[in-house]
Amino acid sequence: MCPALRDLMKDEIAKIIAEERAEAIRDTRLVNIRKMMKNLNITAQQAMQALELSAEDQAKYSAMI
Repeated sequence: MCPALRDLMKDEIAKIIAEERAEAIRDTRLVNIRKMMKNLNITAQQAMQALELSAEDQAKYSAMI
């Protein structure tokens, strides 16, 4: 395999791994927020604050809940 193709494949694999990681983190955070809301009887906002999510992330997750 030529070095240029190997580098391209390496970059694509790294990109795919990064995307999968980001998706797993997002899914885990959503599960945690929902469980906290249910088990602690708190609002989504309170759960996100307890998880110390940034304001930007809070806006993003609020739209997903």
